[in-house]
Order: sequence, then structure tokens, then C-alpha cells
Amino acid sequence: MSNKLCMELWSEVQDHLDDIVSKEVAAAGAKPEHNKALALEGLLGLYLRHLRLLGGLARCYDQTVHPQKRLVLRRSLDAVMGRLVELKLELANLELMEFHFFDDLQVDFKLLPHDAEMPIAPYFRLERKDTLAGVNEIIGDALRKLGAIQSEAKVSSQMSRDEAVRLIQRQERARQGRHRARFMQEIHRQEMKEKTKGKYVPSMSDDAAALRIQTVWRGFAARRNVKRMREEEMIFIGMLPPRRPSPPPERRVAEVEASRRELQARHQQQYEEALVTVKEELRRLEAVQMREDMQDEIRAWMMAEWQKSGAFPDLPNEEEGGSAALFDPDFVPPPKPEKEDKKGKGKKGKKDKKDKKDEKKKKKKKGEEDEGFIMQPSKFVPVIMEACMEYDEKWKHKEEKNNFEQNFDADIVRRDKRRELELEVRRDVDTAMREELDRLKDALERDKGKKGRKKKKGKKKRRGGKKGKKKKGKDLTPDRSLESLVEELVENNVMKLIPEKRMSEFIGYPQLTGSLQRLKSQEARPLLGDVRRVLTEYCIIPLGCASVHETAPLIKSVLIAGPPGCGRKHLVHAICAESGAVLFDLSASNIAGRYPGKAGLTMLMHLVNKVGRLLQPSVIWIDNAEKTFVKKVPKTDKTEPKRLKKELPKLLKALTPADRLLLVGTSETPWEADQKALGQTYNRVILMPPLDYASRLQLLSRAVAVPGVPRHPALDLSTLTKLTDGFTAGHCLDMVHEVVTEKRIVKLRKRPLKTTEFVPVLANLQPVMREQQEMYYTWLTKTPLGKKRAKMLEAEAEEANKASAGKKKK
Repeated sequence: MSNKLCMELWSEVQDHLDDIVSKEVAAAGAKPEHNKALALEGLLGLYLRHLRLLGGLARCYDQTVHPQKRLVLRRSLDAVMGRLVELKLELANLELMEFHFFDDLQVDFKLLPHDAEMPIAPYFRLERKDTLAGVNEIIGDALRKLGAIQSEAKVSSQMSRDEAVRLIQRQERARQGRHRARFMQEIHRQEMKEKTKGKYVPSMSDDAAALRIQTVWRGFAARRNVKRMREEEMIFIGMLPPRRPSPPPERRVAEVEASRRELQARHQQQYEEALVTVKEELRRLEAVQMREDMQDEIRAWMMAEWQKSGAFPDLPNEEEGGSAALFDPDFVPPPKPEKEDKKGKGKKGKKDKKDKKDEKKKKKKKGEEDEGFIMQPSKFVPVIMEACMEYDEKWKHKEEKNNFEQNFDADIVRRDKRRELELEVRRDVDTAMREELDRLKDALERDKGKKGRKKKKGKKKRRGGKKGKKKKGKDLTPDRSLESLVEELVENNVMKLIPEKRMSEFIGYPQLTGSLQRLKSQEARPLLGDVRRVLTEYCIIPLGCASVHETAPLIKSVLIAGPPGCGRKHLVHAICAESGAVLFDLSASNIAGRYPGKAGLTMLMHLVNKVGRLLQPSVIWIDNAEKTFVKKVPKTDKTEPKRLKKELPKLLKALTPADRLLLVGTSETPWEADQKALGQTYNRVILMPPLDYASRLQLLSRAVAVPGVPRHPALDLSTLTKLTDGFTAGHCLDMVHEVVTEKRIVKLRKRPLKTTEFVPVLANLQPVMREQQEMYYTWLTKTPLGKKRAKMLEAEAEEANKASAGKKKK
């Protein structure tokens, strides 16, 4: 992407962003909406508008090389991501479900399905690249010490005598076989000569020979052209894949993006150096003159006030803005804190709580009508507005013909640093002038024959007591380095190397008929594309962006439930890889026999807490999460799955918005757990849906494809997709890997793949039955959010029945 294209894309995004801000302001000041459908449509419209802009902002920020423009883009990007998370939680509270469908709005906005995909900002993992490289190096060194990974410098072990003898025998037998083949070929040639010796070979004229050659060649060329034309037609209508695909353009795009990121790093380094050098230069050249001018200005004000009133005035204190409140035209006064009666503070809080409870009881008793939906005030819309204003002031109409390489703007740096230096100098001048003012007042009092003034004692700062402060836990490892803590966790298999998975590799389409199913009064069920979007909103964005995690509503834990092979483990690894997070595996089977006893468990949780906060963002993964809360542990289970039952609530309670730690649980049989304890531990529950036809077709097409070998028409993927109905993605991949082996790939050109080769393998696999899938949906209705939704649907059904009964009476 060129600099010109980046600026054009940014300008287009800013125009849409201005339009969205106006709609946000209008929605914030709107009256309560009593019609749930209209409230839902308004929320989904805002959500879709922000989602449409997020991809352009992320791409702009990733490819813009101007360091000062990147600061404005970063603020806009983080604020839009935070607003998306806010809107997502608003939708979840309104509909009481985790998945939402807006296919009808996509048609209104003229958006394709891929336009509504949730993009992931590349800077999440790029900014954590060096940190993760260091952590992975420590983990790799620890694994090499344990012998789990062989060292690259380690020389392979010596060959034994028997292996050497077998190798020599194989080579010698191969040499003898080649020699015997040549010998037999020579004998065959001699026999053919003897057979044809003395026989009459009919001769052919040159014209007849040329005609025979032409006939054979023209027939071959015509058949080849017909076959090529038929293949081109089938490729054109999409019935066959391209025979010889051209080199992917993504490779060239990736090279250009990588080169621009290198240029970004150089420009950023130059900008950071300029911030230091420019400030030092301004301090050396202008600080003294600034100080003198401010002192003269304050002295002139003091003398003018003395001549008016005969007394020296008080200089505003630092909390009120100092002398800047008197002389700086751009000064904005700080907000005044509200004064509260200390004695009545506690009583007032209790009274407010009682009033709220009484109001709720009255509403239930009287059966008052619903107040309607009111959108909660956003913490990110003001940030978006500030970023839009900064863009309009600094960059919208800026002429940059002479800045072809997009280096930093020295004038803006000098102006910002001069303002910063002025604040520092003014703070020092205010302190000195307050002392001078006190001396002048004392001298004036002495001249009048009175004693010197008593100095005002500063207000004692109230020491923070126990109230309002969380008791910090004792550090059990104060003298140990981070490297030693990581090594210990690696030795106990708690920290692991994370495979490079991407959320885009989790194949699946979103639900595109959700609104249509609602019109038919059917419960719309999500697909794998919806799972991908929701996990990005709940996990990847808050973990990757610190400002979103600190400001948006806090999500501490997520539970992913589904049958075996549905991709739960892949999603956990993708969350870590996309957000640049570190993974801690606290599954019962993984920590069995490690850190025994109460003291050992306390040490384990301390290490995970400490290392997770130092290397945040971090993901704490618990596989088979239902076993932690199972009512009765089987006697055959020796892993002590209930060890963490009391520790997990403590861990979640201690998390604050500044701690980017996320608890992710995965479960195959969640109904076996105590539902109350499971619901209290995991805030959000994501159920993995079955594979639909389109997702299975896409998965099989990618799995069967072999680079450089075209797919033969004998392999009917449509039939194979129908046959795999009810199977998970893991089943489909296992089937393909068992059939398409290395030996089979070698023979593909001579013997193409056929659909019948997959049928015997598929017959040995056990699909997920409909009854089993219905068990997951039944369990979902017993979760806290599922119970609330069931009550809401019952209330809506009752209202609809009453309305229909009223119409019949009329």
C-alpha cells in the first residue's frame, strides 16, 4: 500500500467516522425505546457501522509510516474496537444471548458476507513479537535441558554396526539390480535383431510418410484442444479448480507490508530521538527567557492588584491551575470535585441501596410497564470525537508534497514540546513566586507595625486506610528472577510453546439466514463464523488492546463447550497467537502429581498469577473444565480434578481491569458439572455449533488440495460433503490424512483421487448424533444467561397471547 492510498483510505474512513459520531450522539440523547425490535435494530446498525470501519482503520494503522499520523490512527482504532465491545455487551444484555444476526441489515448496507468479518489488528502480535521471542527462547532452553527438544547444535548419534551393514547391503543389491537390468536389456535387443534379420521391410515414399505423420499429429492436436477447451469451460463456471494456479498475489502483498513495517520502525526511532533532542534544544535556548517573561508577568499582575486594593493577592494553587489560570487563554479549568458530607456518606449510600430495592419491589408488585431500552453512555465515543477533531485540525488539509518519505513533522514536535516545556517552567516559576509573594506580604505587615503573618499550614493528606484498598498477597518468590520462574513452570509442563494458529484458519461460514428464521418464529442458531467473531470480541480484542481492557466492561472468563474434534483446542491456541498472549495449562490431567498438598497448590497459583501479570496478556487454559465442578469424582480418576474449585474464584476476584489475564475453559460434557458453580466461574459461555454443508465443503476443499496437482473430476466433493453430515472438523481432517498419505500423493498424477477411497475410512468414524447435539442445546438453556432468555421468551409469548386475545374480543 502506497502513502497516497493510505491517506485516501484514511480520509474515507474519517468521513464515515464523522457520520457514525453524529448517529452516536443522536442515539445517546434519544428517548427510551419500548419496542424491543426497534431498539435491537438501532444497536445492530451502530454495531455494523463500526465493524465496517474497523478493517480500514486497522489496515491504515498497519501500513502508515508517518509516526505522528499513527498516533491519531491508534487512538481511533482502539476507541472503535472498544465501542464494538461495548455494543456487543449491550446486545447480549438486550437479547440475553451471545450470538446476534444482522443479515437483513447487511443487505440494506449492501455488504458482502466477508465485509462483516471481525478483523484482528496486526499490531496485537507485532508489538509483542520481541517479548514472545524472548519467552519462547527461555521455554526452548528449559525444554532442551529436559531433553524434550533436541539441540540444533547437537550432532546426531553414531550409526551402529548392524545399521551400517544393512545400509551397505541395500546399496550393493541396488547396484547389482541395475547391472542385471542393463544386461537383460542388451540380450533383448540382440534377440530382436535376430528375429528381423533377412525379413522384407516394406518401404514408404517420403510423401506417404509425411502424410501419415500429419494425420497422426493433427488428430492428437485436435483432441488436445478439445480437452483443453472443455477444462477451461469447467474452470470458468466453477466446476473445476484452476489447473495451474498462478503464484499467489498474497506473497507479494506480504513482502510489501513487511518492507513498510521496517520503514515504520526507522521513522519511529527517528521520531523518538527528535522528541528528546528538540526538548533539550528548547530548554537550552528558550527556558531562561520563558522564566523571566513569566516572572515579569506575575510581578506586574501582583503590583496592579496591590495598587487597586492595597493588598497582595493570592496566586492560584497548583490544583486550580496556577498562574496559567490567569494568563493562558487556552487554559481549561480542572473539574471541581463534588463535596460530600463525610458523616452522612455511609448512611446516604445505605439509604440509596434501600431506595433502589424498594423501587424494584414496587415495580414488581404494581406491574408497571417497562421503562424501555436506554443505551448506556459510552466511554469510547468521546475519544473518537477527539481523534476526529485532531485529524481535522492537523492532517485533513495539510499539504505534504515535500514529505514524500513521510518523515515526522518537526514543527508539530517543536510546538508540542514548547507547550510541555512551558508547563514545566510555569510550575517552577509558580513555586518561586509563591515564596516571593509570602515574603512581600510579611514585609508589608511589618511596615504596618504588626507581627509577621502566620504561615498557612497545608492540608494534611489523608492517609489511605484499610477501606478501599485491596490487601495484597504475600510474594512467595521475592528473590527469584522471571527467567527462573518461567523455567520452573516449563519443567512442570504448565507453560508451553504455543503453535502458530490463526483465527482465519478456523474454517466456517456465519449464519446468513438468522433474520429469516426469526420471521418464521424459529430460534436462529449460530454457525462457526459467528463463533469466530464472538471469540474475537470477548477474548482477542480485550487481551490485545490494553486501553479496551481497562475501559470496556471486564470479561474475566470464557467457557467453550462442544463435542470432541470441534476445534476447541485450535481456538485456544488462536486466541493466544492473535493477541500475543502467554499460555498456562492448568488442566487437571496436566497438573496431576505436580505441586502436591495445600502449600504446593498455593505456590502454583502464586507462580501463575505473578508470571501471568509480568508477561501479560496471558491465557489460563483448563481443559475438561466440567471436572473441576463435578459433584462426585469417579474412583478411577486419579487426577484430583477438584483441586482448583476454591482457587479459581479467588483468582477471578483478584483480577482488575489493569490485569490482562483471561481464564478459558473447554468442555465436552458440561452438563456433568454443578451448574451453579460453573456459571459463577465462567462469565461467558460459547457453544460450538455443528458443521453446516458450506463449512464442510470449504474444509474438505482445502484439506484435499495438493499444491501443483489439479483435482480430478472423479473426486466429487459435493457427494463427500453430504456423506460427512454429522461429523466434526476433526473427523473430516482425520479421514483426509488417512487417505491422502505421502505415498498416495506421489501417485496422484497417474491415479487421481476418487470419492470411493474415503468411504471405508468414514465408515469407521463415529459421528455426533442429533440426540447428543440436542443435549448441548438443552444444557445451554440451564446456564444463567439461558435461564434469563427462557424467562424473557415466556414473557413475550404471554404478551403476544394477550394481544391476540384482545384483538379477537374487538
